[in-house]
Amino acid sequence: MKVLFITDLYPIAGITQTGTFISAMARGLPDEIEADVWLLQRWVPPVRIFRRAARPLFVGLFSWFRGAAAEFSAPIDGPVEVKRFRYISPPRNPFSSAWGLFAFVALCFKPSVLAGVGQYDLIHAHWATPSGLLGVVLSKLFGVPCIVDVHGSEIFYTARIGSLSRWVISQVLRQATHVVVHSTKIEKAVVELGVDRKAVTLVRLGADLELHTASTFSDLQSKPSLLTVAHLSERKGIQHVLNAVALLKGRGFTDLSYVIVGEGDFRARLEDLTAELGLQAQVSFIGAKPPAELNKFYDDCSIFVLPARNEAFGLVYIEAMARGKYCVGCIGEGGPVDLRELGCTMSLVTYGDTNRLSLELEDLLNDPHGTRKRGQSNQQLVQEHFTWERCGKNLALLYRQIVA
Repeated sequence: MKVLFITDLYPIAGITQTGTFISAMARGLPDEIEADVWLLQRWVPPVRIFRRAARPLFVGLFSWFRGAAAEFSAPIDGPVEVKRFRYISPPRNPFSSAWGLFAFVALCFKPSVLAGVGQYDLIHAHWATPSGLLGVVLSKLFGVPCIVDVHGSEIFYTARIGSLSRWVISQVLRQATHVVVHSTKIEKAVVELGVDRKAVTLVRLGADLELHTASTFSDLQSKPSLLTVAHLSERKGIQHVLNAVALLKGRGFTDLSYVIVGEGDFRARLEDLTAELGLQAQVSFIGAKPPAELNKFYDDCSIFVLPARNEAFGLVYIEAMARGKYCVGCIGEGGPVDLRELGCTMSLVTYGDTNRLSLELEDLLNDPHGTRKRGQSNQQLVQEHFTWERCGKNLALLYRQIVA
């Protein structure tokens, strides 16, 4: 069976780690399923370049063009064949829901590529837009069934831009042959958009156990530490962790450290808040790291904390648990809720409730042996439910059912 993955995020060594789980999902498929990848790359400078007054516009444009050119030309290693396609489109707000149509127009200038769609038994498009919209259009043109994989941002952001965006996302999901989700929260949201529940399948994502499962544990850390691994945006709740750390410092946890791994537009605001709270000596901003380098950070922390909202799942919880770490998440969010229902031991707090977060962290830090033991108890759950091999087998079963 030949499957075409369509995505606008995919890891490129030395350039970006976004979409790492898409690569892992493709590699996890059984050997009898051959997967190719189409990587859509939007060739338009972000609006923020035009809003920055600190440097001349041409400097920002040159910097973006150089980075975009490097991303487009950099080699992509791995067993899966990846083809990259540039397209241009209007600004994200309010047009992002229709970007798939612009990608289709760009592909029309590559008739040999379009003609090749018919060789595939199935299209697996990641995110409802732009890939999902493009996948549905190709499905209708070439008669190839299309799965749209909903990862969350199209539900929590794109569909909320306006009524037109919500309608486009709804139509893409309803016109798809089938919809795949990765948490019960997203499953519920997809059904609320009018998709038949029978056309929706929940497939658990995975963690690379070769990278993330710890076979032995070092002694308890001499000093307590918190860790967050995430794209730095407001919804990740890192600002609330910083405020909680300030409260804990006032309660005597002067040796508590907080390590933040990741990059994003919100980093500058977080660094400013760190300075305002007087936490420069306790907080470290590490920047983005490839998956293979995350083990050290997971191993060195006492508690993994990500009190995020609008979280479709959150693979970093799984990665931290695979290293035997206790996790703190938010009430009502995709991954944390599902993990708790599966029997995972983790703490859930209300998004934005800094005082409750600080009290929860204080209880955990005051019982380091108990916290460590509860964190280690989650490793078996990860091995049973969250591996890429298991994810691949479940996807392969769904593929066969749809193609049949």
